[in-house]
Amino acid sequence: MVARGITSFRPPIVAAALSLAFASNAWGTAAMTVLGNSDAHDCFLNASTRSAAVSSLDSCRKALGSGDLSNTDHAATLVNMGIILNSLARVDEAMEAFEEALSRSPQLPEAVLSRGNSHFLRRDYDRAIADYELSLRYGVKDPAAAHFNHGLAHHKKKDFKQAAVSYQRAIELKPDFRRAQARLDQIQKLGLSEQTAPRTKPSTY
Repeated sequence: MVARGITSFRPPIVAAALSLAFASNAWGTAAMTVLGNSDAHDCFLNASTRSAAVSSLDSCRKALGSGDLSNTDHAATLVNMGIILNSLARVDEAMEAFEEALSRSPQLPEAVLSRGNSHFLRRDYDRAIADYELSLRYGVKDPAAAHFNHGLAHHKKKDFKQAAVSYQRAIELKPDFRRAQARLDQIQKLGLSEQTAPRTKPSTY
């Protein structure tokens, strides 16, 4: 949720970014636009492009420190800052931002989805899967992204059968989802979806 400016009242929307490659730990993510100040809007723009520049965090910090954001917009800006931090591989800080956002809005699906991406970066695929499923239950605005992420995490666990199911669901929701189609084609070409691959042991934490 990032500010569009006080004078332009719009209902909150979600801007989804789905452009990372699987080879580089790609996932779907959703930056959140809010009604608020210009710094919050800049934070949203940086999050929606996943700008991996430390300077991208400045607008987020300014917005959060301004004291003029609503609770909803504050939580959304924390999500946007966390997305940028994930892009910078500052995963622990990103997780703190998502947890703070959830303390303000306990069922904020985009915060849960993005927290799942932090778990994914930590290679904690079981927790990532749990968060992707939870984001769907909470009504994430881009369910195709959550299903794609769910597939990626199962793919990493070598559970190809479930990965294929998740990719297929993402494609059903978004027929032009090329990255999901590419992953599904990869699995089907190798015939991996017809077998149940052994699961790795749950990560310890």
